[in-house]
Amino acid sequence: MAIDGRTNVHGDERVAHSSAVWSGKPGWDTDPELVHANIILAARDSTFAALLRLDPRFKIIFEDIQTDVFQPR
Repeated sequence: MAIDGRTNVHGDERVAHSSAVWSGKPGWDTDPELVHANIILAARDSTFAALLRLDPRFKIIFEDIQTDVFQPR
């Protein structure tokens, strides 16, 4: 789910949904955009990156001190 800081473009509902997914709220793992993603970039120290590291559906294809890049297996 790619969202930048322009809430006036994305709308409150989409921003709230994105926040829920990225913070690992229930249902994060069945989000349609996540399920169909070809690549996922996440801040290395984020809750979302930690969840993806534990999820067998995804593998890390790149990592540095700031970012983890995941791809579906």
